[in-house]
Amino acid sequence: APKARIIEAVAGFVMAFGIVDEVEGDMPDMWWCSALYNHLDWKPDVAKNSANGRLIDSPGEIRAAKKLGNSIVAYKEKSMYLGHFVGPPVVWQWQQIPGEIGAVSHESVVSIDTAHLFIGSDDFWVFDGSRPVSIGAPIRNWFFENASPQHLHQSQGYYDRKNGLVYWHFANKNSDGRLNDCLVYNVKTHAWGRILRTINTVAEHKSSGVTYDQLGDLYATFDDFDKISYKSPRWFSDGSSMAIIDQHNCLMLADGGGENSSFTTGIIGSDSYYSTIKRVRPHFILYPKSGIMRTRHGSTAGSPLKDGSTAGSPLKDGKFDVLKSARWHKLQFYFTGDVEISALDIDLVRNGYR
Repeated sequence: APKARIIEAVAGFVMAFGIVDEVEGDMPDMWWCSALYNHLDWKPDVAKNSANGRLIDSPGEIRAAKKLGNSIVAYKEKSMYLGHFVGPPVVWQWQQIPGEIGAVSHESVVSIDTAHLFIGSDDFWVFDGSRPVSIGAPIRNWFFENASPQHLHQSQGYYDRKNGLVYWHFANKNSDGRLNDCLVYNVKTHAWGRILRTINTVAEHKSSGVTYDQLGDLYATFDDFDKISYKSPRWFSDGSSMAIIDQHNCLMLADGGGENSSFTTGIIGSDSYYSTIKRVRPHFILYPKSGIMRTRHGSTAGSPLKDGSTAGSPLKDGKFDVLKSARWHKLQFYFTGDVEISALDIDLVRNGYR
């Protein structure tokens, strides 16, 4: 078998990309496929559908490759190729996707089975085999202003199928190279979140399952595992869950309870009139242990907002009470414990024209 940077299995083939050939040397734009249904046979032979070739219609090395159904997508920094098995004499036919869109690394391309989500050189993208579509508009500018350019190729992604979440761990500009920041994308609601934690790498944990007779060997009392959900994948054979190797080189499951969290709204109001914000009632799907809302206000569009009460408004009876008049309002929420919100009911009363 050839030496390669990337290995991927698709449609009965083992595909190798970024070849280091004993005769030709380093060929980072080369692909090579094994014989059909025979991963031990790599000698080029069209009768066995074993072949190789180079993707040279665009410059650069192949940085990533992922299967997409029975096809495969090869990514360079600013180009993409969709490969289809067509049989002899071509074997694999490659189509360059229009546009200067590619992936920063192999680990940054995440398969959600029906599509790929990936970090490009200037945006986040989804590709379902037809054309790449941008998904990064809400966070694109923030991400590329805060991510470390020299360590962007180290970014790692993971798809949590159970919850429909894609995690991208990356190094921000405060990092020495370690992955110390993370963006989370919900593939169902298209919402974005952020996690601040330092890790060495992402892994997938496959559980061997736990039987009732094994509980006594693993836990001394029932109280020792009362915080583990009965639906946790760790109880079931072949249960899959996200894991990380942390900065202390310890393998940690990422299925624990939520830590303190926060989010900030956009600016609410109008230049035409003042309005008084009186109350904010979140529509909780999961109620937190506690919460604080802080506000910021202003009277001119584009000017800096001023802080409201320093102490903020505590969460009481499912709502935050506040009383402040201004043209523009911005809300910041801070929670402890697990929390999920579907909407905000904001009691904003118009004062009048000026």
